[in-house]
Amino acid sequence: MSETAHPASRVEPDAAVVADFAADYVDAFAIEGPTRIAARAWADSGLHGADAAGGLFRTIVWHGLLRFDLADADEAGTAFGWRVSTEQDCLVVMDVDGPLAAGRMIFAVSDDTTTWTTMLRFHRRTGRVLWAILGHGHRALAPSCLDQAATYLRRAVGVTAQV
Repeated sequence: MSETAHPASRVEPDAAVVADFAADYVDAFAIEGPTRIAARAWADSGLHGADAAGGLFRTIVWHGLLRFDLADADEAGTAFGWRVSTEQDCLVVMDVDGPLAAGRMIFAVSDDTTTWTTMLRFHRRTGRVLWAILGHGHRALAPSCLDQAATYLRRAVGVTAQV
């Protein structure tokens, strides 16, 4: 049996979460459990692949193609080069900007579900065109990232999969 009993799936973004960003693109993915895990742990675990293998995803996609102005990897108040603008037990908001687009990722934890929302606001047509291509990869990888995060976090807190 898979350790992820209920895999991540695409969900309708929460209107309250996206209200203040004026996004041109929004998506959200959600997964059940494990519970009592801070939103920052979900963000760190879910985005771990962006910093794996020497930060290739961070370097090639976020900085290279999307041209986000990322902070240094070890800069205080950041995660994976994104500025952490809100950090609470149940909510982490991460922002980045660049010449082509501004981005925001939100990890929100409720009693039994974690939702990862991604938003982009395009500054130039080039950003919109690039995302029309790169967005397919994002939508394919995001559920897998949440599934892997859930598996890691279940192991870390000693929770077994539930049916």
